Amino acid sequence: MKQVLISGMLILSFCGFISIRKQQVKNFYGISETLNYDNTDYKLIASYHPNDHYYKQEYIPAGESPEHFNTMLTIDFNITDASNKQVIQAKEKELDKRKNYRCGC
Repeated sequence: MKQVLISGMLILSFCGFISIRKQQVKNFYGISETLNYDNTDYKLIASYHPNDHYYKQEYIPAGESPEHFNTMLTIDFNITDASNKQVIQAKEKELDKRKNYRCGC
């Protein structure tokens, strides 16, 4: 059975730098382009729709730039046959790979 998974994740940028592709930002979810999480206002800076089943929006703190920021809030929407555990494990691997790439760790 297909599951619809919506996940939000706060990502700490250990190096304080993540390269964001310059592209047109589209609000796929139709939600506010500014979100408040843990008393911090985040602004929408990037969005992706790489296939029919996956959407992603990325937010950084207001006043910070895509070139230099300390935290990021991501909201993913995915329609999949994978279990929640499989999706979480895949996201952990993706983040570990991304962290190691950025930081050279």
